[in-house]
Amino acid sequence: MRPKHSVILTCLSVGGLTFLSAVITYAQKPTIAPVPQWVKPFSISSNLSTNKDLDEGVVRLFHEKQWNIGLSSFYTHTLLDIKTEAGVQKASQVSIAFDPTYQRVVFHYIHIIRDGKVINGLALNKVKVLHQEEDIDMSIYNGALKALIILEDTRKGDRIEYAYTLIGRNPVFGSKFFGELETGFSVPVKHLRYRVLMPAGRVLHLLKKGPAPDPTVGTENGNTVYEWSMEDLAAVQGENHMPSWYDPYGWICLSEYESWKQVNDWACTLFAANQAPEGGLADKIAQIRASSSDPEQRVLAALRFVQDDIRYMGIEMGPNSHQPHNPSKVFAQRFGDCKDKSLLLCTMIRALGVQAYPVLINTDDKDRLEQELPSPNDFDHATVKVVLEDKSYWLDPTISFQRGRLKDLSFPDYRCGLVLSDTTQSLSYIPLQGESIMDISEVVTMDNLSGPGRLEVTTTFRGSYADDLRADVNTSSLSDIQKNYLKFYSDFYKEMKVADSLKVEDGAQDGSMVTHESYTLGKLWVRNEMGIKASFNALSVSSILPDIKDKARETPFEINYPEHYKERLEIRLPEPWKLRSEDKEFHTSQFTFHTSASSTPNTVDLTYEYKALQDHVPADKIGEAATTLDKIQDELGYELTQNMTLSDEPSDTPDTPSTSHPNVDRLEAIILIGLVGLLIFMYRKKRTA
Repeated sequence: MRPKHSVILTCLSVGGLTFLSAVITYAQKPTIAPVPQWVKPFSISSNLSTNKDLDEGVVRLFHEKQWNIGLSSFYTHTLLDIKTEAGVQKASQVSIAFDPTYQRVVFHYIHIIRDGKVINGLALNKVKVLHQEEDIDMSIYNGALKALIILEDTRKGDRIEYAYTLIGRNPVFGSKFFGELETGFSVPVKHLRYRVLMPAGRVLHLLKKGPAPDPTVGTENGNTVYEWSMEDLAAVQGENHMPSWYDPYGWICLSEYESWKQVNDWACTLFAANQAPEGGLADKIAQIRASSSDPEQRVLAALRFVQDDIRYMGIEMGPNSHQPHNPSKVFAQRFGDCKDKSLLLCTMIRALGVQAYPVLINTDDKDRLEQELPSPNDFDHATVKVVLEDKSYWLDPTISFQRGRLKDLSFPDYRCGLVLSDTTQSLSYIPLQGESIMDISEVVTMDNLSGPGRLEVTTTFRGSYADDLRADVNTSSLSDIQKNYLKFYSDFYKEMKVADSLKVEDGAQDGSMVTHESYTLGKLWVRNEMGIKASFNALSVSSILPDIKDKARETPFEINYPEHYKERLEIRLPEPWKLRSEDKEFHTSQFTFHTSASSTPNTVDLTYEYKALQDHVPADKIGEAATTLDKIQDELGYELTQNMTLSDEPSDTPDTPSTSHPNVDRLEAIILIGLVGLLIFMYRKKRTA
């Protein structure tokens, strides 16, 4: 399935390699032809002024697209101005990505304009057709190609002007058209033009996202013509940590689809399993049916088979960018992409007598999808909805190693999706499913105030945290995992060593995972002019807190959601230690934090809990959130101090033990220590008199 602004899916099999080679061999090579007659020329002044905003030494003077929907032809025209030596590198090649199964490339011209003269830069013998598999390391393979021309003898001061047409459209989409035109870029554009020709009688719906003018609308040769013209577009500067659904760039969305029901009806034809399960798939279903009479256990058995035994791989070219393969074939080859695995899982669950439906998802836009124009291009992922005893469960067959009951299974925060069924009229809301929480218990034991200590850590993982750990355990050695855990703590605790090997318990019944870590610590007490102190920190909670560095940012800040950490730090001491109990809570509409401190005679208990409530901080709340996070950071550290003179050595009986947060006012601390030191001095003097 192809996502909105990128390509998601697939990998390659031996048979797929043979098929792909045949497609590439058969694919029509790029050709050269005049600009199509349906293209309306725009006159470009030879004295076109430039601005000072460069993109790697290049100014984009002119960019246009003209689309003829009836002819499935998509024309592009660009003019670049090389301003620096770096721009020569940037502008000295023209590359065009295309899918050889349904598209062909027609070049019209490539001009190098120098000192008012036009130099031809286009020749077929210079066109190289290359594989464009940029995401193969992510098991993504779509067979896309790139037509590449490397220009010769380009220089600073040249202008590069080129035009080409892509002809052909994926047949999986049928007759209805949809698409998007960009109106915002990360680089400045001097002049931007768009023109769309739609056959008369067909209705094109438009939606602006971001600033853009309304089109001028006319008619021409039996087409309705839409035109947009924009000047002096400044570069749009994005910021880090923006939510995936937040797009600072502008778009003009186009679609012939009037409703989500129409998109549903289109997708249902692709996900229809027209053949009954056969061969090995039929046998597997019969095996699951015989293994249990409990419908939930049957569903779980099917899910775990598809998640764990059908690897995420596939070949996605042409119609199979959106149409899943036959479930029996996917079962036999033991690989598939998200839509293949989803249809296979639905087929198995339905054969076991339980309702199941494919669900189309947008992993980036999430519920912002409700503000989009309906179109097949709105989705980049496929999952499954199961209805059992009038309860709905949402399952993602691409997540491996999930365990537990249906209600325990976590489902990503996708928020909404298109459930493919005969009755679907709109998008469906998807609630959070399965509690994801990390519960960390750390016990530091000190036998005396001068030597080393021990650290025992027990962590309970639930929901998505358990899924991630279980995947790590199944793909990495325990020794490698332990090395990562050791590094995490040793950045704070110096001279730290593993005391006992990492132990992992798999609570498959409820889906949880539990780890046990054991370490020896170096000397915890540090001596200074005031005495000695031992420092501690809520390391786990500290590691996941949002880090907002710019309080003046203008875009929302992404928060990991749902994220829920509980951390308890128990410090066991060799002697009684007085501690004033504390309890603090910080709350915003985006997250909450609670901390408490208490003690028994020989134990100090510190607890911390952070929970995200939303997936972002709105731009107008950045300052408030950053200030609150600064306060939270101040609460994550804790110190135990013993005041003594420089000649004293730590002993098992401290003169004056105390506790403090590291943010205690330094002046107050100095005064307090001074008074305590004076009292100690007077007490000792009296005893020796």
